[in-house]
Amino acid sequence: MPKQFSLLLTVLTAALLAVALPRPASAAQDAGAAPAPSQSQPQTQAPPQAKGPGAEAEDLDDQKLNLSPEQKKQLQQIRENGRVQVQAARNDSSLTPAQKKQRIRQIRRTMHRQVTSALSPEQRKIWRAKQRERREHRRHHRRHRRRRPA
Repeated sequence: MPKQFSLLLTVLTAALLAVALPRPASAAQDAGAAPAPSQSQPQTQAPPQAKGPGAEAEDLDDQKLNLSPEQKKQLQQIRENGRVQVQAARNDSSLTPAQKKQRIRQIRRTMHRQVTSALSPEQRKIWRAKQRERREHRRHHRRHRRRRPA
């Protein structure tokens, strides 16, 4: 059970990071993703998407971190890139369930690294504290969750 929780925490953290921070153009090209649009190309905004679970927590965390506009944009890009990559891994029928799990874990680790690299040392402290707080909250609720009758 602790490994499953650790995996879930890693996945959630990576998802938050993927959405929050942008990937550098070189990393996107290395990963086989399309490069960021150049400044000469007109940029169109994607239609707004429904926010998933955890989006409110992401917004609150962003406020507590006192992010600069550039950092907010980076984190948003990282989170979105991560969501897209995780969804692609889930939908990849050529992967076994174990391979999918491993690929998603790898994506989330990358997102985590990207988020931490986009934050200042003080912001990293705050962010890590919030991650620990969420982890403890989930542990508490899992231990005290009532079992439903069969």
